[in-house]
Amino acid sequence: MVKGNTTGYEEGSSPLDALHQAAVNYATAITVKPNDPKPHFLLGQVLEEHYYAAEIYGLKKKQQEEAAELSTAKATGRQEEILAICKLHGIQGRPALEQQLKALDAEYHQLKDQGQSEKADYIQTLFTWKSKQAGKDMKCGAAVTDEESSFGQALMKYLDALSLNLDNWQYNFHVGRMLLLHRRNKEALTYLQEALGLRPAAAITRCYVGLALLEQDGGPSNRMEEAIVYLQQGLEHLINQLLNQSEKTQQSLGMLNAENLFSLTNAHLLQGILKMGNQQSKLSFKPSVQIQTAQNTLHIAASLAAKALCFCQYLGAITEQLEWVLLEAHYGLLELLMEEPKGKEHLIHKRCQALSALLRLTSIPACQELLDMQEKI
Repeated sequence: MVKGNTTGYEEGSSPLDALHQAAVNYATAITVKPNDPKPHFLLGQVLEEHYYAAEIYGLKKKQQEEAAELSTAKATGRQEEILAICKLHGIQGRPALEQQLKALDAEYHQLKDQGQSEKADYIQTLFTWKSKQAGKDMKCGAAVTDEESSFGQALMKYLDALSLNLDNWQYNFHVGRMLLLHRRNKEALTYLQEALGLRPAAAITRCYVGLALLEQDGGPSNRMEEAIVYLQQGLEHLINQLLNQSEKTQQSLGMLNAENLFSLTNAHLLQGILKMGNQQSKLSFKPSVQIQTAQNTLHIAASLAAKALCFCQYLGAITEQLEWVLLEAHYGLLELLMEEPKGKEHLIHKRCQALSALLRLTSIPACQELLDMQEKI
């Protein structure tokens, strides 16, 4: 993996320059025909592509690169301070996240008791910063949910397009898909179901409706089978596309990532396949239609994630999401193997060794979830 940048291009000829010019052109078209939904929609796709250019290929403007480097340096400095505080409280080596938080909490109260309020406030800042790493939500990347980012602006343009044409299935679909990425799951399902009603044969819409059902608070309730069937249809479409890749390659050239959602680098889609496999292993009823076994689905999710990682040229948010899919799929397979009758100890041992090796090689920043997975393995 290498750090991507815009070097190697003549001034004004990089992909980012092309995206910027496209955005300017669509914005101009909007000023000329503000009530035409198509320029709004196309501008949304171009804005979304800025996110993928940065997170898949590492293409960033110089100012963005400098800001990212500054952010990394700041994070490294804060982590060193936290480790020093851990040592003061008798915690040596590479402490777990929970231990780091406990040390910060103890330091905070100690400084408060000593009347050093300013220092205590700074420790509170470190505690807040570190505690944000405890959640699994880090997987999606802050840029996805930041309304000021190109990703957040893309959602606004999709909404503008939809407001001008409520009966367009694509506009409903993309609004629903983006809301799902912003974790506004209930709203997302409404738009995605509207898109499905307008275009019931669209495989990608059925797939995302299934994912949205699984993402609802409390799960899909009595629609579990529907969710799994929809996701399986999406998986079948993806596999068929991969089998016919030689024919599809020329067709997909020049397509934006927002257009080609059955691309392997669509981590959100692979996360949906992973969720399907995990749910299949917990089904308490016999489905009325034939579906894949949980083991097969998890094997496919792991295989697709591994292949997708080969296309990622930059260690960004997309790579991190794909690595999580790879790790969790293999971990799910390990759990299924543990439930089988005795006599599989040698297979369990081999899978534990392989998964431990994956954990050592991952580029995911250290967090409590990784430590918990390692401990269980």
